[in-house]
Amino acid sequence: MTYSTFLHSSIVNPSKPKLKENETDKPDVITLDIPLLTRLLELSREDIKSDQELHDLLTNIISFKNTGTLTMDDYDKIIKKDKEDNEKVELESILKLAGISR
Repeated sequence: MTYSTFLHSSIVNPSKPKLKENETDKPDVITLDIPLLTRLLELSREDIKSDQELHDLLTNIISFKNTGTLTMDDYDKIIKKDKEDNEKVELESILKLAGISR
């Protein structure tokens, strides 16, 4: 944990445990095999159109950080939530444009 992160968290949540001297968080690490990395780069180049979609994809990938090496077997799980969120936003936009509210 960096000092600025610690300072911010202690102001926002004073009951949170205090940073001990020389204590740091472990770095977040995600391991991908080459085929999955290649496919995710293709996806980001061809299909992702906005920063929000890219951030959503990264959030999905990060959610798998403690599951070991990610492979093409994980691809559908990684992009599933992203696709569902995008479809929901598109549906809500269409309903709004049509003057129909949920």
